[in-house]
Amino acid sequence: MHHPLRLAVALRPNRMLALGLLLAIVGSTMAQPTLTISPNTRVGGTGAVQLVYGGGALTNNSSLSLAAGQFTGPVTYGGTGMATVATVVFNHNTGTSTLNSLLSVTGTATLNANAALNANGQLYIRSDLSASANLINNGLLTGTVQGLITRASATSGSYNYPTTLSVNVSGSVMQYQWQSSSNNSAWTNLPGATGATYTTNVTSSLFYRCLLTTTNTAYSQPTESVSLNTPLPVTLLYFNGRMTEAGALLGWQTAMEVENAHFQIERSRDARSFESIATIPSQATGGNSHLALTYSYLDGKPLAGINYYRLVQTDRNGTQTRSSIIALSRENNPSVLFPNPLTSGGEATIEPAITYTAYQIIDGLGRVVRQTDKPGVLNGVGLGELPAGSYLLRVETTNGPAWLVRMVRP
Repeated sequence: MHHPLRLAVALRPNRMLALGLLLAIVGSTMAQPTLTISPNTRVGGTGAVQLVYGGGALTNNSSLSLAAGQFTGPVTYGGTGMATVATVVFNHNTGTSTLNSLLSVTGTATLNANAALNANGQLYIRSDLSASANLINNGLLTGTVQGLITRASATSGSYNYPTTLSVNVSGSVMQYQWQSSSNNSAWTNLPGATGATYTTNVTSSLFYRCLLTTTNTAYSQPTESVSLNTPLPVTLLYFNGRMTEAGALLGWQTAMEVENAHFQIERSRDARSFESIATIPSQATGGNSHLALTYSYLDGKPLAGINYYRLVQTDRNGTQTRSSIIALSRENNPSVLFPNPLTSGGEATIEPAITYTAYQIIDGLGRVVRQTDKPGVLNGVGLGELPAGSYLLRVETTNGPAWLVRMVRP
């Protein structure tokens, strides 16, 4: 009489079994510390099967099938470790499969069972590791399914929060409860906010999330929290200028304006005491625009020597925001630093380059954070190692007063 090939494997500490064929299990298989199922490997079971992974881990890089065709005995997952599988299929027609500990699925868990899957532990759908991770339930599921929600990006302003689910349980109904928090710790239910989307006017900095529950399983999971901040009245893309035969030509551009009243051009001879020389009304209808708007102003009577300019934006409630300072001169038509604010990496270019005898970078508290007394040529600055904030670049030259420019490190 010929019998089918059957393997009963007991793995002890510091051993690993790598399989490249069909592993048929009768009775129990102990995996300590690691049982790895490689691609092109199928694990099937007959009779009463137990997969116990103790304090180790069951790692599946292929497809784990429990158990195809007629099946008369239960399959039990158990142990103190966590089993991680790419794909798992429950195909038995009779009996009950039981999860006594955590089964983590990075691909798809499919329940084609006519009988029950008892999740005394948890079936963990790892959409945090794979966006396509999913649960398809064509059978009867009792117990707990845990799944992570697709993460949303932090943003500001009014925002329609996406609630893409990583778990799709047949016959279940998803319920929503939006919550807010001032500290991302203590959460409060928002009255009446029980729909798939929630829209609110942001008047202060708050965190928001949505608590999702299902009706036919014990699934419950909050979304990733999102911090919403009160939008700035105006988003300034740049403020720069250059000397021309007609005078100092200044230009700036905004990406967005909210309740903007006007701009003021201020000028100074020492970068300390400023006077207003012009008021430019907002081009936005009613002071509101989500389109880029470009402005210019010609100072036809600049001061002798270096002229320092800054832009003051005033919104409708009187709140003012000042730009960085730029320096222009008829004598030497000094260089321009751009972009300002600097890039996300803290970099900016100076054109044309400046021949200097010394330069300093000074923080908002008046401290010198970088300096050099060795003459050279300065064609750019990098503030990547410094924290976000406002800095003053002071460059000593051989042919005139010091060149100063206020820089913003985002």
